[in-house]
Amino acid sequence: MMNPDITFYYDRDCGFCEASVTLLAKLSRARMIGASPEDQYLPAEVRQHISAEAVAMIPAEASVVESGIKSGRRFRYGHEAIGIALREGGTKTLFRCAGTLLLFPPLTKLWSFIYKVVASNRHRISAVLGLNACKLDSTR
Repeated sequence: MMNPDITFYYDRDCGFCEASVTLLAKLSRARMIGASPEDQYLPAEVRQHISAEAVAMIPAEASVVESGIKSGRRFRYGHEAIGIALREGGTKTLFRCAGTLLLFPPLTKLWSFIYKVVASNRHRISAVLGLNACKLDSTR
C-alpha cells in the first residue's frame, strides 16, 4: 500500500544530507523537509533526533495503532526513515522494492551499522564531495 503522505525530515545543515535528499526526492513522493533541533514548530520526535539521523513521519490515518503511541503518528529513524520514504512513496516499483529491502528485519543490523557509519562521517563525506560541511559539534 503506497502512502505518499510520508514526511521525511533531514538535517538542513549538512551538505551530504542535502545532496542525498535531492536524490531521494527524485525516487520518492514523500515530502522532504530540512529541519533543525531549534525548529520549535516541528514535532518533538523530529527535533530530538534530527541532529543524528533522518526522521520519517507516518500520518495518523496510515499508522497502525500500537501500544505506547500517543499521537497516532509514527516515526521511523535513520535507515528505516529512508526505507519508509522509498517503500511508501517510491515513484517506481524498483524504488519501492529497495525500501522494502531497507526495512527487511534480518538485514536491520547491517543497514543500521552502515547508516551510523555514514552519518557519523557525513561532515568528512561532505568535504570530500565539495559540499557545505555539516555543522557537527561535540553533542552529535
